[in-house]
Amino acid sequence: MKIYVVIVLVSVLSACLSMMLLYLYGIIEKKANLPFLRMLNPFCTKYGHDAKPFGFKQSCIVFSVCILITFSSLVRLYQCQIHMLDLCKLAQLLFVVFVIAVIDWKYHIVPNKIILLALIGRMILYIFEFIQRRDLAGTIAISSLIGFLFGFGLMLIFAVVSRHALGYGDVKFFGIIGLYLGLIPTYNVLFYSL
Repeated sequence: MKIYVVIVLVSVLSACLSMMLLYLYGIIEKKANLPFLRMLNPFCTKYGHDAKPFGFKQSCIVFSVCILITFSSLVRLYQCQIHMLDLCKLAQLLFVVFVIAVIDWKYHIVPNKIILLALIGRMILYIFEFIQRRDLAGTIAISSLIGFLFGFGLMLIFAVVSRHALGYGDVKFFGIIGLYLGLIPTYNVLFYSL
């Protein structure tokens, strides 16, 4: 029972962080009146696109979907007896995927700041993995590096062959997915998404 409380808290935290990033990127309008977002007004970024920002109702829907996806994914993974650090890693990846998906859907870009944030988050998780799993540290690092090279390399080939029909933000994003998941899950993500 205690782990489900932790999963609920992680899901809500992930949703709040997602909403904060979406607010910073101008996807949620300032008039949406979400109290925990008002403090971010000085840091907001505006893109020169014609896309109308989300209002209060749309923001609440996005927030709810983020909580439901994160919660259901983490509960399912916990039932599969996955290690707690792997749950944290996947929760962090879900957070990044959700934010990038909404920004990409709204503005057709993948911001480098979000990619950098994901990279920093993964490096922080590496530190915890190396402390708690010293016996698997080398395997984790090699698997992540191969996953990164596979995701980034294959998508780069697709981008060049398709004459840039696939953006370089997507290429970097699949590199980050490879860094989080490793080789085999990255292959599965690529296979199911294409």
